[in-house]
Amino acid sequence: MAVSAGLIAVVVVSVDRSALAANLARIDPVGLLPAIVLIWSTTFVSAWRWSIVIRSLRPAAALRPTYWRLWSLYWIGQFFNQLLPSGLGGDGMRMWLLRRTGLPTGTAITSVVVDRVAALAAIALLVAAVLPFAFDGANGNAVPVWLWGVVAACAFGVAFVAGMGAVRLPASALFASSLFANPLIRGLRRLGADFWTLMRQPGHLAAALGASVVVQMLGAASVYAIAQSLGVRVGLLPCLALMPIVVLATAVPVSIAGWGVREVAMVAVLATIGVAQESALLISLLYGAIAVVTSLPGGVLWLFSRRVDIDRDGLKRTRSHLAPAAPDAAN
Repeated sequence: MAVSAGLIAVVVVSVDRSALAANLARIDPVGLLPAIVLIWSTTFVSAWRWSIVIRSLRPAAALRPTYWRLWSLYWIGQFFNQLLPSGLGGDGMRMWLLRRTGLPTGTAITSVVVDRVAALAAIALLVAAVLPFAFDGANGNAVPVWLWGVVAACAFGVAFVAGMGAVRLPASALFASSLFANPLIRGLRRLGADFWTLMRQPGHLAAALGASVVVQMLGAASVYAIAQSLGVRVGLLPCLALMPIVVLATAVPVSIAGWGVREVAMVAVLATIGVAQESALLISLLYGAIAVVTSLPGGVLWLFSRRVDIDRDGLKRTRSHLAPAAPDAAN
């Protein structure tokens, strides 16, 4: 909370607050409706990607949740992302709720992490494909070198995870006693193995990457819609190239729901295409506010699911209490 409040305060102090107020007065509420729909739509595509990842891990068919069940769990996770450190809260909630559906704990955990790795791979692919066309080179408006560094870091992270599953290390006594016994190494190897399982299924891999790209495109289009409602001149291609960078920054769990980190990142990346700090800050704040609004039904779903679980547990206890006693073995 301190990090979020501190970063937002730093950004607000550094901008022209009179210009910020003027931009705020120009907001077209109707123009924000497309952004709301676009951000809400990401839950459907993200849940579909998650279902693909789970299917690639090949759990027993009887244990595999339906798409709509996963969609409700994902939406609940989005709600908790707004209350807890960005990414960790929602992902942890998804793991716990998926485990309660009957999936093994290991599968529930790695399915969420592999889902995140697939999203990371899509960010690297999308940004690398769009970045050369997002900057026109006029007035020094060229691609910043550090953006290519972000793409390379994403690619390295995905390759590292895949390598942990593909490379077979010698099972010598030294490795077995020191390296393999480390819980972190064991977890990384399990994650790498599950991600490699996804990579060995081209259909599932293409579908997961495609869904991830669509999610990033929807998020970028929502930023574009917000900018248009403010009268900010920004192209769709720059949004496609730059918004995934903001998503990466907000995934770092150092603030509540990414607040503060998102604002700093948005101001920094939009400055590369000439967007004023005041406009970039307002775009970021509106994007965060819409994300909060669209996640609120996830809280309702969570409360409803808890009520159903309580009723189900109560019914089980009642049935157990009313069941006839077992006959005495002595009789």
